[in-house]
Amino acid sequence: MTLIGNSSWLDERSLLNQINVTRDMLIISPLLPFADRQTELFIALDEKEDFDLTPWQLLGLDAADFVAAAMSSQINNGADFVDAARDVGHFSGTAVEVEISATGENRLARIIRFDGEELKVVK
Repeated sequence: MTLIGNSSWLDERSLLNQINVTRDMLIISPLLPFADRQTELFIALDEKEDFDLTPWQLLGLDAADFVAAAMSSQINNGADFVDAARDVGHFSGTAVEVEISATGENRLARIIRFDGEELKVVK
């Protein structure tokens, strides 16, 4: 049997504590627990810090980059923020991919597998 979860499960330490249950678990999430690409903001922060950024810090970086992109669009066309956010289109941050649908949902998600030792992107 394969356990399936959401981004609440993106904690390798917790997954390792219940390895008999969590091995080969699939997690569906737009958020990765690690950076898979480097943005300008990520590089600037990474050079100043002496530790690995947590998934929540990566999410914060991506949120700042996404809001900046939406605000830039908003300034250029005068749209309200929600419309400007939809107009961003496909956004790829350090650990999050976003594409806002007409109904406000993120159409993108990742499939991540816990192999018993670490989390790995499947798709």
